Amino acid sequence: MEVGDLEGLEFKLVQELIEGFSAPEIAQRFDLPERATRARIRVVFAKLGVSNARELRQKAATEDWRHTHARIRAFVEAHGHSRVPEDYQDEHGPLDGIVGNIRLHHSGRAWLGEGPPPPGSQMYPGVDWEADLDRLPGWSWEVDDPSEFPLMRSRRHATRVIRELRLEGTDEADYVRGVTAGFRTSEERPWPRIRELLRDKGVDPSASVLADFFPNRHASYFLGVIVSADRRAFGFCLMFSGDPEHPAPWDRIKLFDWRELSDREDRKPHEEQIRIAVRLLEKEST
Repeated sequence: MEVGDLEGLEFKLVQELIEGFSAPEIAQRFDLPERATRARIRVVFAKLGVSNARELRQKAATEDWRHTHARIRAFVEAHGHSRVPEDYQDEHGPLDGIVGNIRLHHSGRAWLGEGPPPPGSQMYPGVDWEADLDRLPGWSWEVDDPSEFPLMRSRRHATRVIRELRLEGTDEADYVRGVTAGFRTSEERPWPRIRELLRDKGVDPSASVLADFFPNRHASYFLGVIVSADRRAFGFCLMFSGDPEHPAPWDRIKLFDWRELSDREDRKPHEEQIRIAVRLLEKEST
């Protein structure tokens, strides 16, 4: 049996386990007796042929990637290329965001960090999805635009965290000012946790500008750029578990990539936003 074959409460239990909730936490979230919850979890494990939550996450990631890979392969075979157009859907739903996030995760890893990401932060943990795509005839990591990041910026207003700031349709300067105001003072998730993580990196949220921010609902991460009071720019990646439309687990956001954007090439995808951030800091200091 596959994870997708489960229904009702059993499927919900699996989703909670994949997101990292423990049996007591799940019992509380669903208002169920803990003993009964543990019993149901054991039944689910038996049905799926796994013995613990780690094996469950691995099985789910493998099944998810097998399904996604088949969809990408079908598109490439039908169109002769892997440039999935915006708003494209197949019989299973939207495919453009999924492929865009795969490319972004691939390029973002090289952009923000050295070497492989920490265990558990990958899109499909335990699955060599990049190698699978490298072997797919017709697949390319490149797109017509030299950077995948502008594509993601065009999607940023789609998420709840941006809608609440009422920034739809604003220009770049208004956007930077708006997300910075939320970052500095808002008590709505995920801002308090983000402030906490950046303080640990020596950045004072009250004296910094959030120059760029990429929340995305198709994958569990944010990419961002922060400009500190001394005009240094840093790129970061935040991992979380859950959908930005339902941010209950956002208190557990983790910072898994952080680096100073000191080289011109590193700063290039965010050049305009960094210039705006520096101007805002200069204006605040006068």
